Amino acid sequence: MAGRNTRRKERKEWERKERKERKEREEKSVSARDKSLVLSKDDKAFFDTLFHTKEGPRDDLRWDAFVKAMANLRFAIDNAGATSGSGVRFTAPDAVGKGKWEGRRRMRLDGPHAYRDGILRAGDQTRLAARLNEHFELQDYVANIPVEGEEPAPQAVEEPAADE
Repeated sequence: MAGRNTRRKERKEWERKERKERKEREEKSVSARDKSLVLSKDDKAFFDTLFHTKEGPRDDLRWDAFVKAMANLRFAIDNAGATSGSGVRFTAPDAVGKGKWEGRRRMRLDGPHAYRDGILRAGDQTRLAARLNEHFELQDYVANIPVEGEEPAPQAVEEPAADE
């Protein structure tokens, strides 16, 4: 009996230590990434395909490219539990999710597996885009991020009406 309780205590202590170290890493990464967010051209092309903002048929997307693009948007990404399998938990940065989901900044997704291992086909993209928009309003968020190497679109300025 004593051996089992000792192992349980050791495991709990190890888990506490891991949580503390993960929190410290997250705090360091957030402070290191406080610079303004700029979207890479690859990520812009990825999200254009995912949200189908361009005309024509959709290309297949890779799951690992999706995870990378979300990380580039400063989402925290980790396993969705001890036995999560292909489950991944995405936690949004503070700037995302200002709507009906405010305060619930996490979403769990399962990566594609079986015969289409790692591929997001058109139907998968449609469902994924709908969930991301419902949960994080991500399409609007991404649309407002400047793309590296491109000039920001000029803001329309209304001139006051002249009195005649």
